[in-house]
Amino acid sequence: MGKQLVIFDADGTLADTNHQFVEAYQEAFRRMGREVSADLLLATVGMGHDQAVPLVTSAEWYKDHGAELIEIAEKIYLAEYLKKSRLFSGALEIVSALKMKGKSVALASSSQRVIIDHYLTFFPGGKDAFAAIVTFDDVTHSKPHPELFQKILDKLRMSPFETCAVGDSTWDMRAAERASIDAIAVLSGGTPEEELKKYGAKEIYKDVKHLLRLLNRSLIIT
Repeated sequence: MGKQLVIFDADGTLADTNHQFVEAYQEAFRRMGREVSADLLLATVGMGHDQAVPLVTSAEWYKDHGAELIEIAEKIYLAEYLKKSRLFSGALEIVSALKMKGKSVALASSSQRVIIDHYLTFFPGGKDAFAAIVTFDDVTHSKPHPELFQKILDKLRMSPFETCAVGDSTWDMRAAERASIDAIAVLSGGTPEEELKKYGAKEIYKDVKHLLRLLNRSLIIT
């Protein structure tokens, strides 16, 4: 039967950027006199900064310093890393292949719109490459809350049962499960396979290029 709508995550899934976010936030923390390990930060990529920063510090620290940290990190990322952003091999091709098969393709990301807008410049047609796009700027709650997915479903008038989410983090898996959407995981973001399985991944692929190669066997098509 397959799925009619495929919702992609951006960072770590379509875009090879997780390490860049880690470096930007590490530098921001250093400027505020705090060291946070790369592994700890990598584990939070995929969440919005509203949830990630309290997780690696504390709710109290975030309340007192979160706004300043996020402002510094955003400035570092936009100035030093965004222009270095690249899509993973296979990202353009899988979006095109799904559309050729009559599927609707959407994008749901916990990143800010300015970041996603840059990624869209790599796609023929820009934002028109996707039937719907929802970012951190469009929601009250970021992943693992299901709001990003729910907004996509509402915009396209699709049901969760005819929808599949593709992501690289446990936060993607949790958000999909909470939205009653089947999830496919890719390992390109650095999250271990066992963690992705634990949080609900129905299928796991090395990256989107691997998924593209096996697309006709995936739950998207079969």
